[in-house]
Amino acid sequence: MAPPTESVTTEGAAAGNSLDLTALFAVALLVVGFTFSDDVVEFLCDITGNSRAANAPWLIFLFDMLLVLATAALKWRISGGTTDPRTFLRRLLTGWWAAGAGLAAIAHPILIITADWRAGLGDAASVWISLLASMVFVAAMTLLLLSALGEGNSSRGWIVPLVIGTAVVQIATALWYPVIDIERGCGGDVSPSYFSEMANILAVVLLTLGVEMNFVRRSAGARDVGQRVAPVLTVILLCIALALSFSMLVKADLGKLCGLAATWHQYIAFAVSAQALAVGLATLVWLMLVDAVDADDPPRVGSSADGGDRA
Repeated sequence: MAPPTESVTTEGAAAGNSLDLTALFAVALLVVGFTFSDDVVEFLCDITGNSRAANAPWLIFLFDMLLVLATAALKWRISGGTTDPRTFLRRLLTGWWAAGAGLAAIAHPILIITADWRAGLGDAASVWISLLASMVFVAAMTLLLLSALGEGNSSRGWIVPLVIGTAVVQIATALWYPVIDIERGCGGDVSPSYFSEMANILAVVLLTLGVEMNFVRRSAGARDVGQRVAPVLTVILLCIALALSFSMLVKADLGKLCGLAATWHQYIAFAVSAQALAVGLATLVWLMLVDAVDADDPPRVGSSADGGDRA
């Protein structure tokens, strides 16, 4: 029979792992699911033969609202479910979650109602409006992330690289989407040299974060759940993007491939690699800035560093 202290420690570790998995799922749901919700709906419409479905924008709206509600449920799970439900609901509706949910709920109907008007503005104006709308949804995702990861200072800090990466991929897809012609059905619109360079750079960023800066391991003992799960999601994104870039290099030797699978493979590889690289580079810069600030902070009076009295 294990000693009581060992049993308590084991149970605490198991609870902590479960909490981290829930938080990781919540962050992935927003950073990946919320960012690519329109692509998910469009992909489902394509494979079901309804590529020009008139109700697709409303399906995207519904999908995003389901993700927002799922974030609220996961926030309840992350909080441990110990708070009174009425108190939790009141905090939810008066905090970051309500602001993010409201922003998404307002933006979608506006875009749907003005779709015909925007279509007549021309390509340049449509791209600029798409970029503006993308930044609105990035802001909504940021507010939902603040709610999901808690409201401590460290949680807010580690959200920054994820938000920067999401903003970059929104800009990249808005600018490149007219070039990637899904309707034509061929997957050679993005140069193979892009994926070749991506494979090299992503590998360097992954090694730098994992080995040189010991990113995941040194964050594993953090008290704040956001600071623990953000590094894990960053590494997962980098690994997936690296695998997708390699897969596009393999396809490059086969010549130009056409079909629904080829075009979506190209688009997914392009979007995920752009997001992962932006998140990785933003994380590197963030780590250097945080380390520099920590190094410049003078030791506090009474700390062991200056030989003061210990509490």
